[in-house]
Amino acid sequence: MYETAFLEVRGVGAIQGIELGSEEITIGRSPEATIQLPLKNISRIHARVYRMDEEYLVEDLDSTNGTYLNNVRIVRSVLRDNDQIEIGEARLLFLEKKLRDMPTVNVPPKATDS
Repeated sequence: MYETAFLEVRGVGAIQGIELGSEEITIGRSPEATIQLPLKNISRIHARVYRMDEEYLVEDLDSTNGTYLNNVRIVRSVLRDNDQIEIGEARLLFLEKKLRDMPTVNVPPKATDS
């Protein structure tokens, strides 16, 4: 089995879905942030989401107003499916899907006319 994970960003216009990979995602109001949230109560680089081994973690980056996971203020925490990250007025929903390996089917190459 392998996993795919997403963050759904809510509370700042239309819902955005961001697929997570091995690269770190930064969240803040700065143009340098991966996920830009143009809200007053969010630090320039407020938090980050990153992968460590087989898990995703969220970490507050010494923000003024804090980062909350399921209504609890955190410094760093492992993310689980359907966890809600709260940064200011924005809500980010962590979604993780486990996909079973699909059986591969060998398709013979097409014959070419010569």
